[in-house]
Amino acid sequence: MIGSGLTKPEPTSKRARPRGRRSERSNGIAHALNLGVARPMFPPMLPTSTSRPRRGRLRRWWPALAATAVLVPALSLSALRQQAARSAPLPILGRVTDFALVDQSNAPVARTAFDGEPWIASFVFTRCPLVCPRLSDHMRALQALAQRGDAKIHLVTFSIDPEHDTPAVLGAYADGYGADRRRWSFLTGSEGSIQQVVRSFSVALEGTADPTKPDFGIMHSGHLVLVDGQARIRGYYPSAENGVESRILADLERIGTS
Repeated sequence: MIGSGLTKPEPTSKRARPRGRRSERSNGIAHALNLGVARPMFPPMLPTSTSRPRRGRLRRWWPALAATAVLVPALSLSALRQQAARSAPLPILGRVTDFALVDQSNAPVARTAFDGEPWIASFVFTRCPLVCPRLSDHMRALQALAQRGDAKIHLVTFSIDPEHDTPAVLGAYADGYGADRRRWSFLTGSEGSIQQVVRSFSVALEGTADPTKPDFGIMHSGHLVLVDGQARIRGYYPSAENGVESRILADLERIGTS
């Protein structure tokens, strides 16, 4: 009312709203648009890893891990056993009897000539078509290895057909294998003396020479025999074994010059 002395109340202004998350979000979008870069309003949700794939991988690898856990100790045990076997002394398997024979030069040779030095024995006859050439090949290989390594070893080949294998026949046979007469002796003698030597070696020998029979009628051992410097038998080695020379030389180191 005019002149009443009262003033008209001014219209109230809208109450300012607090700037909350929505406002900040809008400003952020506007700012991003102004920069020409669109950015997500919320951080991306990264996939969370679970333990299932790891358990799956572990299950796949478990057989291999289990096999390794078993195999490694087994191999270690095998290696220890082999090392123990190599370091163990060779057994004493018998003793060579005394003998008095002649060699390919018709020189007398007694068993005591080999005392103090290890030697390898073989039993052959010069007309043998099968086992004997293989035995003599091994002896030739041992001679070559001994010469190369300057090993102290003697080779002794006994003829088990002494009636035919005279010193002259043995000499020609020895030359055919390149025998070094200082290192490789071919021995012959009477039938009785050869039989006695064979029995002391405990090797097989059956029959007498007969050209009309297979193998000339003689069946005999195909082993090489290791003898130490005291005429004790320390090992038998089959001639059919490939690389048998390496095993013989390894055993020679184990007995030394005993």
